[in-house]
Amino acid sequence: MKKILAGSLTAVLLVGLLAGCGKTDNETSGNANTGDAGKATTITHWEMVNGPADTYEAAAKKIVENFNSSNDQNITVELQMTPWDNFYQTFLTAITSGAAPDTSTGASTQPLQYALMGEILDLQPIVDQWNEEGNDIVNQFPEGSLDMLTYDGELTGLPWALDPRGLTYRTDYFEQAGITELPTAWEEFLDVCKKLKEWNPDIVPFVFGGADQMSTQTMMMFLMQNGTGFTNENVEADFTSKNVTEALEFLHELASNGYISEGTASYKSADAEKMYCSGTAAIWFNGMPTATIDYEDVAANSSVLPAMAGPSGGDARYYTWINSIMAYTQSDAPDACRAFIKYWIENELILFTEGGCSQLPARADLQTDKFFSDTWYTKEFSEKVVPVAVPQSWPAPALFPAFSQIEGEDYPGKALQAVITGDTDYEKIQKETNDLIATAIEDYGADYDEE
Repeated sequence: MKKILAGSLTAVLLVGLLAGCGKTDNETSGNANTGDAGKATTITHWEMVNGPADTYEAAAKKIVENFNSSNDQNITVELQMTPWDNFYQTFLTAITSGAAPDTSTGASTQPLQYALMGEILDLQPIVDQWNEEGNDIVNQFPEGSLDMLTYDGELTGLPWALDPRGLTYRTDYFEQAGITELPTAWEEFLDVCKKLKEWNPDIVPFVFGGADQMSTQTMMMFLMQNGTGFTNENVEADFTSKNVTEALEFLHELASNGYISEGTASYKSADAEKMYCSGTAAIWFNGMPTATIDYEDVAANSSVLPAMAGPSGGDARYYTWINSIMAYTQSDAPDACRAFIKYWIENELILFTEGGCSQLPARADLQTDKFFSDTWYTKEFSEKVVPVAVPQSWPAPALFPAFSQIEGEDYPGKALQAVITGDTDYEKIQKETNDLIATAIEDYGADYDEE
């Protein structure tokens, strides 16, 4: 019997961020009941670039090197950093061609996507070992997250990070432009952008990555703020609704008024980051802005906007993801994979404190580290974004199999790209996108059990 990932993450995330303390395990060693002790084993771990390239890779290497030198099972892990750009095709091509990594981090939809294909290794033995050890780490994961990652009775991944999305802005620019009230609705956001442009035409009011996965993620934010998603609550394609039209019209208005750059459709996330951190943009949509740490003036003058609501949206919203680490059934060393993943989860703190990871730890005990209360963006995202965050599949009550393809293939993002480059044939854009979404849902099948 298939098991769909469980529903609303809002309460899950609040529990994960705001509750619970426990001991932090420092440099604990993985075991996960490996049966390969004494036999030399090499596995490959694909780690997503979840922070600044230099610092994040160094922190990931430290975890890998420490595991390699400390484990008593003769396991060697080889690290391969994997960019988010085109990540969906990168993994799909590798897995379908029989060249999957042994373990990886990845998108929050990835465990379910590849479990449906029989490609995900069961990680329940790791949880069983923690329970046998009396390790409280199991209770530090967001409430319900292990159930959400369970498919057909097997644990498809372990949560390691929360990845919220929000709008970061320059407080000094707002002050100089005479903006005294922060926007909580789209019309107010347009007024803010107008004031910023009139104050300084050389400053781009609003920037985001329009050429990579952030195009779909930007589209998702505006859809959710207008009370919809790319499906309805019944997991049916819903991109032809009036709410979607309003979101596309709003994005076109931002572009036609010059509130976003003409080249936005060609910007990658790194380009948007560079613009904000160099002081040439006032508002930036992204995950947590870890890059601002390296720009003292920018960090000192940055904050997070409150969530907004569109004309048909009702409640103001942001959204977030729970990202996991997973292993693949193509591996010849499943026990070694589990041992490494266990170690990774137990020792992941340095990915944030040293690596500048652009997410929040999924473990509640790690969130109590002084680093997170002392860092402006982790504090503000936990206070302003997470409490109003819905899960990425909203308004669908749960994560569904086709979501990974829809988001990974950037279907909603292509609609965004069309309208910000001048196409106003909303009916055509919406129908074409809706057909792609409907086909993906049909191909994966939407008739699956929730038990």
